[in-house]
Amino acid sequence: MQKYYIYPARLEEVHEGLIWIKDSNIRSRTVVKIFNPSTRREIYCKALPVDATDGIYFEKTRKRQLAIFMNGWYRKSLGRIEEHHSYELTVSSSMSIYFRAKAALDHPQAIVRISITFAIWSILLTTLGVLMSYIFWLYPLPVR
Repeated sequence: MQKYYIYPARLEEVHEGLIWIKDSNIRSRTVVKIFNPSTRREIYCKALPVDATDGIYFEKTRKRQLAIFMNGWYRKSLGRIEEHHSYELTVSSSMSIYFRAKAALDHPQAIVRISITFAIWSILLTTLGVLMSYIFWLYPLPVR
């Protein structure tokens, strides 16, 4: 658990499902899980590193080792997170299917959340259909 300083996201990135993070342990375009131990809430989202190629974010974080730029959707989801304050957060990254699905389910845009919900339901119903056809193939119904 480390102390991250929270900045607001730029206006053009308010509806994006990503955060900018200044942390040497995070690779570019990976999915991260951010856990807030004080509220016991977590979010999943795509992370981009803050480096010298992005002038605005880099200049703001020049004096800080650990910083996160996130929109209001993610701050509200983490609970009691205000901009321009430091918070103890746990950040872990992964590119697993679970992390990617959770990132889509936590996305600020409704269309992304609806799409992943339909995708999950379609996988479940397809699996159910395949299992039922396999069972009926093994144990066919008697013909009268």
